[in-house]
Amino acid sequence: MHPSEDWAETFAHLLHIRDTLQTAAAYGVRSTGPAAGARDPALAAAPEQVLAGDLRALMPDWLALSYGLNAVNRSMGLDDLYPFVLSPPAIDKLACVDALITATAQAAAASA
Repeated sequence: MHPSEDWAETFAHLLHIRDTLQTAAAYGVRSTGPAAGARDPALAAAPEQVLAGDLRALMPDWLALSYGLNAVNRSMGLDDLYPFVLSPPAIDKLACVDALITATAQAAAASA
């Protein structure tokens, strides 16, 4: 894969994660999932937290939501809505792109 294509795919994936979490939070959709049942629902992402939060801090919410959405789709006989497995290196790459975007946005806001 060409580096520019890799960047574009990673950036798009990051936008999908943040946008889906923000939309779910705006509609009050929260998922702790069976494996994360002990989590405090009050800690689930709110729309403003999704915009400002560190990507790694949002991963538990994202994984619970995506697993839940996949389970609903499977119950309806459909393919997984989010058919990806995020390995630690993939999360690192997403977090790196997220940090670069955040730093660039903050620098632009400071110079404006």
